Amino acid sequence: MRRWSSDRRSAAVALLLACSALPLVSCTGGGGSKPGGSGSGNGSASDVGADVGLSSAVAGDGEVRVFWDAVDVDGTDLDVALFQSIDPDAVYSGAPVASGLGAGSATLTGLANGTKIFLGLALDDGAGGYTPVGTVFSARPNPPIYVRAGADPNLADGLSPATAFPEPQSGILTAFAHGGGNVWIATGDYLDQALPLWSRVDLYGGFASDFSLATRDPAAQPSRLHGKNPFNLFTLNDGDTGVVLDGLELVGDGLGVIGFESQDTPCELRSLVVRGMKGRGLKVASAIETLVFDARVVDCVVEANGADGLFVQGAIQLTVERSRFVGNAQEGCEAGLIAPDGERIVVGVRGSQFADNGFEGLKLNLKAPIAPTFPASFDIALEGSSFERNRQKAGLLLDIDFNLIAGWSMDLVLRGCLARNNEADGVQLQLDSTSTTLIQGLVASGNGGDGLQVSSQSTPSHAVVAASVFSGNRGYGVLAENGNVPVLASHSLFTGNSLGGFASPDVTSTVVSSVAALQTNAFSGVTQHHTVTENDPDAPLFVRTPREFRGVDTTAGSKLVLTSLGDLAVGDRIEFADDGVERTLSSIGPGTQVALSPALDAFLVPSSLGRFAPGVAVDEDWHVVAGSVAEGAAMIPTGGAAVDAGPLSAPGVVTPGVLAALPPTRFFVSSVSPRLDQALGANDTIELTFLGSTLDASSADASHVRALDGAGTALAVQLLSVGDQLHVAAPAGGWPSGTVRLELHAGLAAQSGDELAAPTLLVYSVP
Repeated sequence: MRRWSSDRRSAAVALLLACSALPLVSCTGGGGSKPGGSGSGNGSASDVGADVGLSSAVAGDGEVRVFWDAVDVDGTDLDVALFQSIDPDAVYSGAPVASGLGAGSATLTGLANGTKIFLGLALDDGAGGYTPVGTVFSARPNPPIYVRAGADPNLADGLSPATAFPEPQSGILTAFAHGGGNVWIATGDYLDQALPLWSRVDLYGGFASDFSLATRDPAAQPSRLHGKNPFNLFTLNDGDTGVVLDGLELVGDGLGVIGFESQDTPCELRSLVVRGMKGRGLKVASAIETLVFDARVVDCVVEANGADGLFVQGAIQLTVERSRFVGNAQEGCEAGLIAPDGERIVVGVRGSQFADNGFEGLKLNLKAPIAPTFPASFDIALEGSSFERNRQKAGLLLDIDFNLIAGWSMDLVLRGCLARNNEADGVQLQLDSTSTTLIQGLVASGNGGDGLQVSSQSTPSHAVVAASVFSGNRGYGVLAENGNVPVLASHSLFTGNSLGGFASPDVTSTVVSSVAALQTNAFSGVTQHHTVTENDPDAPLFVRTPREFRGVDTTAGSKLVLTSLGDLAVGDRIEFADDGVERTLSSIGPGTQVALSPALDAFLVPSSLGRFAPGVAVDEDWHVVAGSVAEGAAMIPTGGAAVDAGPLSAPGVVTPGVLAALPPTRFFVSSVSPRLDQALGANDTIELTFLGSTLDASSADASHVRALDGAGTALAVQLLSVGDQLHVAAPAGGWPSGTVRLELHAGLAAQSGDELAAPTLLVYSVP
């Protein structure tokens, strides 16, 4: 990374001298009244991931106070341990420095001032084992520089609570003049702020007027910095080691342009509230394609801003954890990321919410540099996050823009997520170059378009879908289009989708151990294997699911206009767009108009509503009931016990639409050769590559890997472990002409012990 350039340092010193020449009173932000509400509308967004990880870490004089959350997705408090190190690569190598059950905090003392430390949280299994969770934080102990609204400017030097600066700028400039420092900002409103920032100048809010670290609480004691027209509230651009902002409220009041902008410089943004900016809430950008740095946004609320909530551009390692992006005029988060030559750009979005944004909830564009030379890649993990009521193309849109550039690739894991009631598609993946994709535990429901749309205009690959639910979408549950990326689905549910359950018009996809219900055109262009279809609403299937779906086209005043009424009746128990709220059908007419009670608050149309049986709670339970056609219907290994079809019988016992603190396996088939769109030669060997761990060769036996001819007769193939691949050699005499099906079962395992995340069917055509 580039170091601090001399021209930037000279400019900064000039600014410091200019400000020092002014009377201190002229820089005072003062107190002032509190701003109005958040402006985020209903502000509702579903929390579908475990709330576990560090949330804040405040550096002071030889000490750091660390805060964490540790609650599983079901509300269970978790045993956790805190680790520390001066080496970011050795955070978890020593013994824990603190522990606790559930949310908590710890104050670490006796630390060396000026020495940066790194902090990490881990789940404690009670038997001496620890599993790291969440991102690592940094903090640099140093004596604080104090800022308090209303402090006497005539006494101010910032060196004690009694002589605090009355506004942040003097604190920032003083810290900068000392080569860095920790600026503590007391509760209050600081008006008309347009502030420069420099690396090693870290800002912390949430203090009472006495600056007690023990009682620091940003929620109860907000430190609000208000924007100034037409400037950014904070601007950081020194290209050095970066800053920490922790526990502040950045309020635009429609005046400030961007709440925080970082150019070419790392940043850790923690426990912030950013709202009401005229432009973007947060912006992090690299203007130099070869400059790679970290940007971390953790436990933040970014809402009601005039453009994107978070905008990221360049070669940036991006972490977004347990944050909310709600009611922004454009994307909740838009990231245009570049993988420079030889780099692997890592993106982690976990436990976050993207709702009610004017464009997409989360939009990721993945690019190569202008003149690519050496291979590079992206590692994308989108986990435990929700995408609801967003407009434009999708709740979640991922677009590979390095089309046909040799050597550039992407690995994607999308698991434990919810995409609901978005204006168009729930999730849209444009996989236009080399890629591997695992979609696990996704619920995509009530969207105006497809639940999941997978496409590629240029490069063949495949996408694996497991333990997922696609319900009540106005398009297809799943659509694989443009002919290059088949979807390999298993243990999933396709129900109540207006155009059909799973369509693959341009390439042959596969589906195993899955259920289709309450829709026409269940599967189109899809090879089925151990699947069941049930369109009788009175037939036993799952413990608790809608027995009927109706499309919602538009609204007429306070009423919904349905595509058709079917046999709906006043008093029916209704759920709109899978929102989890129990409602009653209170009136019908004129025509296909209906009214619900209680009335809907925030929602988008087109969408759908589901009717539940009388007396049944509006709370889906996908366990298969006795006597169901799904009972014991899944694909199983030779001699294995019966397994139900459907989402709750997938390996790892995942619950779709949520992600627990200890998530399920992500071991899956990432690529195959020959490709699935190619013919299989009579003597070709099928080569399988896995992602998520290394194959345990001892699990690759004839029961867990089975080849069948077109009549369903087992073929005597030879299985070979070659490096990190599994090779399936042709039977004696070669592959028979026609169709060959290769079953990959759950018993196939990794050396880590993880079972295959998605029992999979591969289908080849043999000339």
